[in-house]
Amino acid sequence: MPTHTHPSPIDALIAWARAIRSREFLDANRTVADRFAEGLAGAGLAGTSFADLFALAQSVCVPPEALPDDLRSKDSVYLVITTRCNNGVAMRDTSGGVRFETCAHCLNGSGPHGASMSFADVDRVVANLPDRVREIEISGGEVLHPDVLPLTLHTLRACSERFGDGPLLSIQTNGDFLRSPRQSRRLVAELIAHGLRRIVVASMDIYHGRGRSVEEKLDERKRHYARIAENLKRESVVFVGEDDFGSLPPRRGMLTAHFFGADVEKWFGGFIVDDLVPNARAVRTGVAVESASGVRFCDHHAGAQGFL
Repeated sequence: MPTHTHPSPIDALIAWARAIRSREFLDANRTVADRFAEGLAGAGLAGTSFADLFALAQSVCVPPEALPDDLRSKDSVYLVITTRCNNGVAMRDTSGGVRFETCAHCLNGSGPHGASMSFADVDRVVANLPDRVREIEISGGEVLHPDVLPLTLHTLRACSERFGDGPLLSIQTNGDFLRSPRQSRRLVAELIAHGLRRIVVASMDIYHGRGRSVEEKLDERKRHYARIAENLKRESVVFVGEDDFGSLPPRRGMLTAHFFGADVEKWFGGFIVDDLVPNARAVRTGVAVESASGVRFCDHHAGAQGFL
């Protein structure tokens, strides 16, 4: 009689990784739950819960040579370490108290009461990153928030210790904590000392602007970013454009910067801005409209809350 053997944990995880990247898995004619169930069954893990799958992944050390080629090397990794942010919307509840909610456009559901990874969490994630990565972008939430900054510096140090000078280490920030010259000087020095190569100042758009009208929000954002740019240039930070933003700075200890935002209407002429469109959550909550270019976002993936 034939004998049935269970796959080893390593084989099961590799089979699972291949299954969820297959053309069949991406077939939109079936529900997400059905696709996950079929992927688990194909990996010999039928009936496994997500909690069990996560526990299995945490307990197994997969040798790099056992991984498919596309899991051993990645162009870039977007590493979200926190959902804690200094921005949020103040709401008064029925008892008269004030509570804070995430901004309506935020694709990660971040806010003043967001949570962060632990140092140990970061260490495990960095240890399990692919061997070859061109860029690691650390984001949130707000990674320069005083409550998050120690974790951000720890993450930079962990990446530097593992990868050396190889990847372009960058952070994504709203820039609010770079508005003070004294604070900018301190932060730039700390970030460089921990291996940072690029500051990516995001949220350069009216969806993050403060004011009642589009014009007021636009003026506030322009003043906001002009002040940040002035402070960073004072600290010898070099701004890069579209032709150079994917490359490493020419020397160690040199910090570069890049600004971007959902500037669909080209309001921020004169600044370095990527041609992005608002994310799906912003569209669904009515604070933004889809680009005139016709690009549409999937509700469950790119730009959807929690997709990170």
